Amino acid sequence: MKDKEKKYSRVQLEPELEQIAGLWPANKRLDVARKLKRWAHQLQVSGRIMLRDAAAARAPRPTTVPSLCPKKAALN
Repeated sequence: MKDKEKKYSRVQLEPELEQIAGLWPANKRLDVARKLKRWAHQLQVSGRIMLRDAAAARAPRPTTVPSLCPKKAALN
């Protein structure tokens, strides 16, 4: 009876990921997941920095604020 039962996986991966990691044991999957998590964080941080730098390069520089005499500055 067990010979005729279908074997099924409790976990389904995306097809592309299944091609890469389909035969990996649990320990290797966890190790690779930790590494990819670190890499994903580094990519997010570097991407944000690059976007901010690109926006800063496009934005015009603010004009200088005129200096006030000390009496007027004290009123603020």
